[in-house]
Amino acid sequence: MTNIYQKQVNNWRDDIAKILYHPSLVKHTGVPKLNDLQMTSLFLPLLVGENEKELTSYYATAIIYIALSSHDDVIERGTLNKSQQLQVLAGDYYSGKYYQLLSVEGKTELIGQLTNSIRLMTEARTQLLCVDKTSEVQRLTASQTIVTAPTQALFQQLGLTKYVPLAKTIAFCQLPQMDVSDLLGQLEAYEQLPSDLKMYIRSLLQEQVELETKL
Repeated sequence: MTNIYQKQVNNWRDDIAKILYHPSLVKHTGVPKLNDLQMTSLFLPLLVGENEKELTSYYATAIIYIALSSHDDVIERGTLNKSQQLQVLAGDYYSGKYYQLLSVEGKTELIGQLTNSIRLMTEARTQLLCVDKTSEVQRLTASQTIVTAPTQALFQQLGLTKYVPLAKTIAFCQLPQMDVSDLLGQLEAYEQLPSDLKMYIRSLLQEQVELETKL
């Protein structure tokens, strides 16, 4: 049975898919979406019950992750084939959607903050791809920036920095360098969360542990 938090995450994900819907892109590149960990990390304040009037801002931030992920999925070797070209176009199309959503509502300050987060993500990606002599710590820091920069920018703009540490903890579970079991322990320190929400997040982290065990 789907719990209330999973149902809400699914509804938000469906809304984002509708915003980004383009028949040709869906046909050739699939439905754009974030996984449960990504959604929970980003939408954490909404799951707690805060900031419900800022839903568009959360959707726009989610679209940034989707757009850059679309570009990451392309294997850049010589001339791009049709599928890869469409994947690049999908990323460009999604990037335009994020800007459109926020500009219609006049959220110029948030656009600036998120644009800066994209710069940080791009620099981190460049560091991972182009710099041969990087330490393990530098690689981990770059990876963490890639999965959290837009979320942190959004929370800072909305005055929700108290959620940044937990949002990062959830997002970091996607990284192969992280010990998810240790992150499960960190979850217990967040006493302000409703017990049923904490249980939901714990189940997502445990699923990640099981997934890593199988790999």
